[in-house]
Amino acid sequence: HFVRTFFIFIVFFIFLGHSTCFSNFIVLWLIQKHFPCTSTVVSDNGRNGEITHCHMDRQGAEIMKQPNIVLIMTDQLRGDCMGFSGHPDVKTPYLDTLASRGVVFDHAYSACPSCIAARAALHTGMEQSHHGRVGYEDNIPWNYEHTMAGELSAAGYYTQCVGKMHVHPLRSYLGFHNVDLHDGYLHAARYASVPYSQSQFVADDYFYWLKQELGGSADVTDTGIDCNSYLARPWMHEEKYHPTNWVTDRSLD
Repeated sequence: HFVRTFFIFIVFFIFLGHSTCFSNFIVLWLIQKHFPCTSTVVSDNGRNGEITHCHMDRQGAEIMKQPNIVLIMTDQLRGDCMGFSGHPDVKTPYLDTLASRGVVFDHAYSACPSCIAARAALHTGMEQSHHGRVGYEDNIPWNYEHTMAGELSAAGYYTQCVGKMHVHPLRSYLGFHNVDLHDGYLHAARYASVPYSQSQFVADDYFYWLKQELGGSADVTDTGIDCNSYLARPWMHEEKYHPTNWVTDRSLD
């Protein structure tokens, strides 16, 4: 009985020209190599519990040699908006810590520095001339035969995304086994003409949770400013309701 977790790589993709002032959240892709396990329900002084027995047979031992992968992708900040890059005002202590203990590729660049196009390249491994996206355009289906999550899933990993996908349809998993979704503010997914199942108020897990917690009118725009605004205002609710904290909590769960 043991747990072994490897942070094999932590990558930051900073997309120039795509910033939103009210919500700086982190996408965590948690990819875990699994091995055969069974659960046994037990009782201890009247309290029910569950013990998980992991069978480390030869096959399981071989699988456990494969490392877990945690891919963290920050969103909505410019490439120089980090403390370790020397920015005089922006405070990013956690990113600074990761950078100080790892490797920083300060000459890396995106061949197509637009949010959807760059994300398509990340998911598919293809450049824009092959994945077909060169800018921001909503409601275009994400139909790709091969994706990073899909290939890892096929190789035996259990793949999980927490946070932003910004794909179409909204609940397209792109090969992930499960997605806890928060896409930020998407105009195209909020129109009255959008099918109920694809409405951001329903299909986005964070917004669904926020409205259950704070009421049906609760929204990230309660600050009074629009997404992509050049203005900034303090978060108006308790910190636990901020989308960054929601993504972090769901990732830890």
